[in-house]
Amino acid sequence: MFRRSRSLHVERLENRRLLAAYSLLDLGFPPGTGSPLSYAYDISEQGEVAGYAVEASLWTPDTPNAPTGSMTTLGTLGGWRSGAEAVNDAGQAVGWAFTTSDESYQPVLFDNGTVERLSPVIDGVVSEGVATDLNDAATLVVGRYAEYDSGSGTWTRSAFVWDDRGTEPLFVDLNQVYEEAYGISLNRAVAVQEIGSEVYVLLTAGGTSYILNDQDGDFTTAESGNLIDLGYLGPGGITAAEAMNVHGQVVGFADYEG
Repeated sequence: MFRRSRSLHVERLENRRLLAAYSLLDLGFPPGTGSPLSYAYDISEQGEVAGYAVEASLWTPDTPNAPTGSMTTLGTLGGWRSGAEAVNDAGQAVGWAFTTSDESYQPVLFDNGTVERLSPVIDGVVSEGVATDLNDAATLVVGRYAEYDSGSGTWTRSAFVWDDRGTEPLFVDLNQVYEEAYGISLNRAVAVQEIGSEVYVLLTAGGTSYILNDQDGDFTTAESGNLIDLGYLGPGGITAAEAMNVHGQVVGFADYEG
């Protein structure tokens, strides 16, 4: 049964334990790209860094968490640009890549030299998307996806889950599932965690953030989900969750009137 609860709440961060000192390490650029800039977006427990420098890039330390390493590009879908948004401990990454002729950018999985498009290919449908997080086995990927309606001239934006735990991969539009059932427009999925035997997806919808706890492994039906509203700091508030750890703790942005 679908349950929408408010068992969590937003709080200001307390003082947290940090390292005594930090130093900056220049990771450089992938060879042959000619890029004047590079960006880092995620780091794994092994110290691998996913990012972007014209193409999606992965910096790999010489040994786990070493300060020396090398950067390689991860490829595209035939276009000239791609980017990596997240990396797991196996070195698999997700992000986005432009298709042939740079027609659109699509959510992708970068895995051992391959670039796999995760979104469906539908004749006559213009779409775009970004994969933002993945699990340790790269069998669950979340992100945001949009389709263009040429009749109205508008985009429909949705959170998605790509689920490869079954016999074949399944791309699930979470906005469609929950808007049809309960009128909730989920337009961005930012993180996924497996905690014990259950899956948790961090989502945003306008100015509200949620955790979706899928309890039976079926994202195609709202009845199996427990959607938890993360709440607000005060009246007229908004939240924008950005990350979640293996304990279910969430960080992000919050604002309110007053």
